[in-house]
Amino acid sequence: SGAKHIETLTAGPQGFSLDNVYCMAGIPSGLESMLQTIQFKGGPLTHTFSLTVHVGETHVSSQLAAIQEQFDEHVEIGSYPFLRDGTYGTTVVLRGTDKQKLQQALNRLQVELEQLGVEALDIQRSAPSAPFAP
Repeated sequence: SGAKHIETLTAGPQGFSLDNVYCMAGIPSGLESMLQTIQFKGGPLTHTFSLTVHVGETHVSSQLAAIQEQFDEHVEIGSYPFLRDGTYGTTVVLRGTDKQKLQQALNRLQVELEQLGVEALDIQRSAPSAPFAP
């Protein structure tokens, strides 16, 4: 498909899109004018759950890998190690569009952590967010 003109509400600079690439004015007022005319397609909502553990990432990596393999098509898992006040820890983030599968993955993670004797702290379930899919 060819490039498409991006409408603008002013007589200022013009822009175009080609597939999922958008070329717009660098002038703030021109950019704002173009953004008002773009119709975003959206997509499924993404849910995010997270928890923190006070062990290094290597202590839970095999459990995370097994859970990722089980829920591969439905859940993305990221682990983010940190060092705070002399204590090592890891924040684990689970994301997906199927809230039920996401909850199942979180439940399994909590069971795996419990079996390791690791306490899951600060469990959060963030509000779903829409993907940026113009």
